[in-house]
Amino acid sequence: MSASQSPVKPIRCLVVQLTRLGDTLQSLMALRAAKQLYPNLEIHFLARERFAAAAKRVPWIESVITLPTDTLLGPVLRGEREEKQAVLQLRGVKFQERENPASRQRRRVQR
Repeated sequence: MSASQSPVKPIRCLVVQLTRLGDTLQSLMALRAAKQLYPNLEIHFLARERFAAAAKRVPWIESVITLPTDTLLGPVLRGEREEKQAVLQLRGVKFQERENPASRQRRRVQR
């Protein structure tokens, strides 16, 4: 790279996948193709708690953010809380974003 060229900035992408495990796995395969096509793509993945483990094992995902859907939606589905209350509760949720350990290991190898 010459002095006049600036480094390529990453393209940041947040993927929201709140469906079942099979859909999550299919999304990961599609994202793999996207990452191969656009190497500077930085993928962040939002998933339900119970399905986030699959994304955490993928080395080319920068971070995985988990959504506690059972805590938020369980009371609504059981009729213990109104939908509006669940949406208001979502405002107070502190999402846990964790760097993907597999991604960190990949970066060490590339350096």
